[in-house]
Amino acid sequence: MAKSTKKIETIITKGYKVTDPDFQCRGFQYELKKIFTHDGNISLCNSGFHFCADLNDCFDYYQFDSKNRVFEIEAYGEIKTEGNKSCSQQIHFLRELTWLEVLTLVNVGKDNTGRSNSGDRNSGDRNSGDSNSGYRNSGAFCTDADPELILFNKPSGIKVKVWEQMEVCRLMYNIDTTLWVPASIMTDQEKKDNPKYEAPEGYLKTIPIKDAWQNMWHNLNADKKKLFTDLPNFDAAIFEEITSIKV
Repeated sequence: MAKSTKKIETIITKGYKVTDPDFQCRGFQYELKKIFTHDGNISLCNSGFHFCADLNDCFDYYQFDSKNRVFEIEAYGEIKTEGNKSCSQQIHFLRELTWLEVLTLVNVGKDNTGRSNSGDRNSGDRNSGDSNSGYRNSGAFCTDADPELILFNKPSGIKVKVWEQMEVCRLMYNIDTTLWVPASIMTDQEKKDNPKYEAPEGYLKTIPIKDAWQNMWHNLNADKKKLFTDLPNFDAAIFEEITSIKV
């Protein structure tokens, strides 16, 4: 790879790229406001400059950590895309995003508590799906591509693909299990635990899932809250056990 100051004339593709704290990716050193050119063929996951069109997708490949750096980029020349990742012949680092901007642009809330969970916002151990508590809430050796959803421990009559399009499901996907703590209100211990907080002017704090539910619920209006209480089989005791929200 070699640096260049002249872009290849072609359609410009805008996107985002995350690097480590030293502004490197796979050991390659980048610079702001520079155009970098790859000599030779480009190949996804092998050669070329990799980036994502959607900032959220970058964190499929980099840890969502305020110690990493996030940039708005333009890509030129030959560009190949597969899934949510692209690689290009040239890349231009336009500007660095603050973590406040990152938090605004991405949908956070993928963290689970407990052990060996899949899905989103689960507590307990070995759960799959969304917002489960307890232990091993999943199936095994299933081939149904659109099974019936279990809600509050009972069959709901709702197919999973329908559930994923419902507004109540989208609200759950927006539950934020992280909290941006500005440097101005960080404690001495937080500063000690996050020694690189000065550059991003704060740090990203992971909060317990029940706290995240409480934060989300507090910001919902009555109609949005009713979407949850109107769910088939709604059980206030189970809802409180999982979310700590009393309704």
